[in-house]
Amino acid sequence: MFDKIKKWLTPEPPPEPEQELPLEPEAEPEPEPPPPPPDVIEVPWKFAAAPKNFQDAINKIHAELKEFLYESKLKEVNALKTVDKFVELQEKKVEQLKEAYGIPSDMEYDFILPEGTGRPGYLKKKESK
Repeated sequence: MFDKIKKWLTPEPPPEPEQELPLEPEAEPEPEPPPPPPDVIEVPWKFAAAPKNFQDAINKIHAELKEFLYESKLKEVNALKTVDKFVELQEKKVEQLKEAYGIPSDMEYDFILPEGTGRPGYLKKKESK
């Protein structure tokens, strides 16, 4: 214990100067480049299974999406055909109404739709400007 206290009270000798290092670093040998990998590497099934399963799932989703889009397009085409038929039938009905009310074909009238069920519609003469 006395030695420890004595060490604390006595100043430490100055450190010895370090030896100077040579200015030129030693030439390190260049590492050899690793050999290129082979052209074909066989991957065992347990490692290749996940990417294969993902690709199968992607292909299934693409097939379902194609089917969905095809069916949607068919429904769209059928809906547009139905709208065209209804527009054609509406125009024919308006023409029949014009004939029934004795409007000559050379005069232009617009048919104004009823505002609600049970309300009358109107044939209104177009204003010429």
